[in-house]
Amino acid sequence: MGLIGLRLARPALARSRGSTWVPFAVAAAVVAGGVAVELRRTGAPRLGAVASSPAPTLTATHGGSAAAVPTPSPLPRLGQALDAAAGVLTQGAVAAAVNPTLADSRLGPRVSAVVVDGPTGTVLYSRNASLAVLPASTAKVMTAVAALHVLGPERQLETTVVPVGTLVSGRLDGRLLLVGAGDATLASPAGAKRSRYPRPARLEVLADAVRTAGITSITGAVAVDSGAFGPPRSGPAWKPTYFTEGSVAPVTALMVDGGRITPGKSDRHSEPDLAAGRALRDLLRQRGITVPDLVVRATAPVGVAPIGRVSSPPVAALVERMLAASDNNLAESLGHLVARERGLPATFAGAAQGVAAALSELGAPGDGSGLVDGSGLSPRNRVTTAGLARVLALGLSAEQPRLRALISGLPVGGFDGTLSERYDEAPAAAGAGRVRAKTGSLDNVSTLAGFVETADGRQLVFAFSADRLPSRAATTGAEVLDAAAAALASCGCSQ
Repeated sequence: MGLIGLRLARPALARSRGSTWVPFAVAAAVVAGGVAVELRRTGAPRLGAVASSPAPTLTATHGGSAAAVPTPSPLPRLGQALDAAAGVLTQGAVAAAVNPTLADSRLGPRVSAVVVDGPTGTVLYSRNASLAVLPASTAKVMTAVAALHVLGPERQLETTVVPVGTLVSGRLDGRLLLVGAGDATLASPAGAKRSRYPRPARLEVLADAVRTAGITSITGAVAVDSGAFGPPRSGPAWKPTYFTEGSVAPVTALMVDGGRITPGKSDRHSEPDLAAGRALRDLLRQRGITVPDLVVRATAPVGVAPIGRVSSPPVAALVERMLAASDNNLAESLGHLVARERGLPATFAGAAQGVAAALSELGAPGDGSGLVDGSGLSPRNRVTTAGLARVLALGLSAEQPRLRALISGLPVGGFDGTLSERYDEAPAAAGAGRVRAKTGSLDNVSTLAGFVETADGRQLVFAFSADRLPSRAATTGAEVLDAAAAALASCGCSQ
C-alpha cells in the first residue's frame, strides 16, 4: 500500500476540483455515518492492532549537528518500529533531501521545519522548530483533533423548528423558530445538490415537517435562534475583507450553505442566521404555507418540543470536510462547539481555551496555547512546527482511534481537496499520492503539514512554515514547500 495505507494508483481515484471532496471509496469504510479507516502496509504494524510503546526522548538534527527541541510532551508512537530489515532512517539523509529546497530564497528569511519518523517518534530534522510562527490554515489540524477528542467522531448536530404560540385549525398564532446548533453544513435544496460528501442536513426537510404538523399559516414572523454561539462574529484581527471576498461568513450557530448567497459562489451573507430564516420562509411558502415577510431573531423557549429536526453528518465527517476543503466556517463552528461542550463561552476566546485544553489532555500541552481562532485566519495565531508535528502524530497513535478522521480528512497530493491542483509537475510530482497534508496561506505566509511516505516505504510526519515570504502571494512559497515534501517522498532515507 502507499501513504499510511491510503495511497491508491492515480487512475483509480475520483479526482475533484475546488472545494468538493470525493473520498476514497475503497480505502475508507463508512461506520455510523463517519469514516473508519483501516491503515496498513505490508511489513508494517497494523494501526490500532498493537499497544503504543513509551515514546523516546526526542533529539533533532539540522545539517548533521544535534540540537535540542523543546518538547512539552513526547510524541506518540505507532506501536513498534518497522522490521529492522527495513533499515534505519538517517538524519543526514533526511537533511540532504530537504535542505536544498528549504534554502530556496523564495521562502524568505524565516523558515521553520521538522520531520519526524512516524513509527518511532524520532525527530529526524529540525530547523527553527521551536520558533513561534503563523500557522495559517494548518491551525485547522489542532481544531480537528480537539473536536474529535471532545465531541467524539459520532456526534451529530441537530437543527430544529419550534412553534411558539397557539395552533388552531392549521393557523399558528405566534412565531416559528428555526434553532441553530452550530451545523455549518446545513444546506438549501440548491446547496444539497452540490454536496457529494458528507451528505448535509437539508433545510427543506424542516419545511416539510412544518407542513406535516398541519400548519397552513403563521401569523407572526419566522424567527431564528442562533444564540448557541456568542459574539463577536469576527475573529481577532480578522481583516474586514475576509467577509467581502468570501473567505468566511460571520460566525454564527445558524447558517445555510456556509452563509453563501449562492451555493458554489464565494459571496457571503452579512447576517447568515437571518438569511437562513428567509430561506426557510421561502420554502414554507413553496409548500403553500402563509407566512409574513418579516424574519427576526428570538430565543427559543425552554420546554417546547420541536416539530421538526435534522441532523448533521457525524463530527468525523465534518472534520474530514473541514480539512479537505479548508472550510473556515466549519473550523470556527467546531472550535466554538468544543468550548460549549466544556462549559466555556462559545466564543473565539472560549474556543481557543477549549482547543488548547483538549490538546493538553491528549499529551500535547502548550501546543495550542498560541491559537486565537479555529481556522487560522487571524494573524495573531502562533504555533511551532514541532507542535504541529506532535499533534499530527496523535492521529497515528494506536491509543487514539477517535482521531482517525485527522488522517482520512487530509488532502492527498495531486488528487483531492486543496491539493487537487498541486503535485502535478516536477519538482513536486514525486509527492503525488504520497503526500497527505494540510495547506495554509495568508499574506506573506505559506505552510504545509502532514504525512508522507518515502521511496523506501517509511512513514514520516512533517511540518513546514515560511511566514516571511518576499511576495504577498503565497503561491510561490507553496510550490517550494510542495517540492520539499516531494523530496521526502522520493528519499531513500533508510540505511
